[in-house]
Parts: sequence; structure tokens; C-alpha cells
Amino acid sequence: MALKSRVCLTARPILAGLIPALGVAVAVRWAVLLLSDLQLHGDEAQYWVWSESFAFGYFSKPPLIAWIIGAGTALCGEGEGCIRAASPLLHSLTALFVALTATRLFDGKTGLMSGLVVLTLPAVSFSALIMSTDVPLLTCWAAALWALTGFLERRGQGREAIWFSVVLGIAVGLGLLAKYAMSYFLISLGLLVFCDRGFRRILVSGPMILAALTAFLIVSPNLIWNLSTGWTTIGHTAGNANLGGPLFHPDEFIGFIGAQFGVMGPLLFPVIGRAVYLWTRGRLNEDERLLIVFTVPVLLIVSTLALLSRANANWAAVAYVAGSILVTRLLMRDSA
Repeated sequence: MALKSRVCLTARPILAGLIPALGVAVAVRWAVLLLSDLQLHGDEAQYWVWSESFAFGYFSKPPLIAWIIGAGTALCGEGEGCIRAASPLLHSLTALFVALTATRLFDGKTGLMSGLVVLTLPAVSFSALIMSTDVPLLTCWAAALWALTGFLERRGQGREAIWFSVVLGIAVGLGLLAKYAMSYFLISLGLLVFCDRGFRRILVSGPMILAALTAFLIVSPNLIWNLSTGWTTIGHTAGNANLGGPLFHPDEFIGFIGAQFGVMGPLLFPVIGRAVYLWTRGRLNEDERLLIVFTVPVLLIVSTLALLSRANANWAAVAYVAGSILVTRLLMRDSA
């Protein structure tokens, strides 16, 4: 894992280069939201209705999206632009966490470019103009990855490691309140413990128990709400998988894979395949393997679901948090 001194030396130039870009992106996207007459789509309208009545859960989604919209409309009004106002901010915050994570793992230039890649992904450029559950989910996932790498960097020892474990728990807990797809992060973390002995020694520790307890405390009100309503949201989420019919849909699988070229871009998405090839040949270092674990399993799970039933293009969106760093790293390494 990267040395702490390297992060301290390179984080400041990254912020100086990236923050103006983040500010411009937020300003431009806000301007588009305020000047456009784009009406709310069905899901956004539903989330807005939910935001009018505070609760710890809603029919088809956890509550964070409604809470965010409620805060936005309380500050600036009930217009479409206000309902969506948090989206550009959250996407820029996601890019910042990605940049800081890439800096910790590699270097400042990789951090800066990784942040810019996330900020300009085709899917992000579209998503920043709507308010969906993926928006806070990506921010929470990026924050969790940043906290995890900080914890690993300190080998799970000391006060700073404990602080990072608490931040990790908060990010995972809030992510689960944004969308249950945050559970993929836990799957990747489990794979990291199971498959890599070096990471296992660090992750199986007291501070990680603290992280788990923190996440559980944050998500527990939603679990209690689900229990009191017959597991409404969790049941709806499971029903979206639609696994009750025929379990072979190659057309859905091909469509899902094709859509990923649009989500990440036709030039960047194939690089993930190359990363997998390099991993099988033993040509990735420890930090690059870490990114593989938080990218490829999500794509495999959702691709399998597409083959068995169906999967929307955005269901694997969290894969591109670590995936953007991995792709940027390999491209920069090849060009060096």
C-alpha cells in the first residue's frame, strides 16, 4: 500500500487541479437544470412525493433519496431544478473521492486523471441531470473505497486506522440507505478477505468490527421499517431480479454488455477486459488487484443476472468507481 508521505505530498496539487474542474462541472450542470424544461420522469416524481413525508423506508427504495430531495426542496423550492440540485454536487464529490483514492494507491497524476475520468463518464454526464438512487450510491461507494484504502495503508493500526474504519462504516451504512446494491461492496470485501492473505491479516481485526457495527446502526432503522411492513422494499428489490421464469436470456446478456460500452465509453470499457487478462497472468500489483476485486465481481454478478433474467445498464454502475481508477492506471502505465 502507498506510503502516507506520498499522499501528503501529492494531495494538494490534485485538489488544486481538480477542484476548479469540479466547480465548473457543477455550475454548468446546475445551469442546464435551471434553464431546461425537462420534466420529472416517473421515478423522480415518486421520490419527490416520498420526500414530502419523512420515513425510514419507502415501497421500492431505501429512504436516502427522499431525504436528499427533501433537503434540496426545503432550501430552494419545489421546481425540477431544485429536486435535482444535489445530483451534480454528489457526482463531483464522487470524483473527488476517486481522485484521492487513486492518489493514495498510485500517484498524483493518476489521481487527477481518475477524477476527471469519473467526472466525464457518459453515464455520469447523463446521471448528473437527474435525481436517481445511483447518484448518492456512487458517492457512498467512492467514500467507502477511500476509507478502506486509508485503513489498509495504516495496516489497521493506530488511531487513524480506527477513524478510517468508522468512516468506512458510515459510508457503507449510508450506501445501503441509498440502494441495496451497496451490498456488492460487502461481497467484494469478503472476496478480499478470502482470496488475499495479505489483506486478510489486516481486515480481520477489531476496527473492522467497529466498521460493521457502525454500518449496522445506520441501516437498522430501515431494517426495522422493512420488518414492520413485511419486508416491503427488500421484497420489491428481490422481485426486480425476475428469476421466476425461464433462466436463459442471451439477448438480455448481449444487450447488457453492449450497454456497458455506453455507460463507461467505448474506449475505456474494453480496458477492464485487459485488466482481467493481466490479472490472470500475474502482472498486476497489490493495489491493482484491490481495484479488480471492487470492479469485476459486480460486473460478473449483474452479467449473470442479465443472462438468467434481465439487468438494466445502470445496475453495475458501482463497478466503475474502482474501475475508473484501474483503467486510468493501466492507460497511464502503458503510455509511460
